[in-house]
Amino acid sequence: QERQIAQLPLTAQQRQQITQLPEIKTVMLKPEKDDKDENGRAIFSGAVLFLLITGIFSGFGYLFTGITSEKQNRVTEQLLTLITPTQWIQGKILGISLFCLKTMLTYGLFVFAFIQGAAVIAGKPGINLPVTAFQLFSTLLFVILGLLLVNSFMAAFAATIDDPNHSSRSIMMFLPALPVGLAYSGIDNAEGMMMQVLSVFPLTSFAAMPLRMAHTEVPMWQWLLALGLLLACLWWFKSAATRVFTLGIRMYGKEPSWKQLLETFLFPVKHQ
Repeated sequence: QERQIAQLPLTAQQRQQITQLPEIKTVMLKPEKDDKDENGRAIFSGAVLFLLITGIFSGFGYLFTGITSEKQNRVTEQLLTLITPTQWIQGKILGISLFCLKTMLTYGLFVFAFIQGAAVIAGKPGINLPVTAFQLFSTLLFVILGLLLVNSFMAAFAATIDDPNHSSRSIMMFLPALPVGLAYSGIDNAEGMMMQVLSVFPLTSFAAMPLRMAHTEVPMWQWLLALGLLLACLWWFKSAATRVFTLGIRMYGKEPSWKQLLETFLFPVKHQ
């Protein structure tokens, strides 16, 4: 390269500009992240994932056993003379969601107190979670809306199962755990495109948005967009789940076909 440059018709100043490397000065616009803060964020993210899984599966157990046992014991006719299917499923969704939230808060406070107590006994400084009040509020808001969304799906689908001991559809009740798994897969790159899409998409935002906010700054317009889409999806999902619940809770001896479920879920129908 030096020989080729020497053969070119260049002045000494031009040769110096080519061969001399530029001076690069690095200016950090944001302070570098502390390792202690990173550990706190990792602990917070792991706690959110653990509590979400705990809340989802605690609601799964109560909804699945409660609704299927009501169908097997043939108490649906008596209940339908007192309340409408809409009141029935909404009462279950609200009650079970509050139970899931209580379970999550109880486990969260217990684990936090245990970790802090262990740190005090070991003579180490306590764990400081580097999250703001807005991040805690946002996490609680998205988790509550997510529990309502997940329990709407499980309540509707549980009503379509005739015999839980022999039905092959029971595996579908584990689908609500999929958004938590997707959010966990993108936590290593919180600023990546995958995590941005998951944090805005309404079926995964309740799990992805709290994790993303714990690791990076989220633009306010994305936060508002994710919240609006989640609320709209919950409103539509609640109506669709009511239709599926009404279809399934009145059927004995057989289960509705997948075509019936899809048509009832996607299109409003008038119930006789």
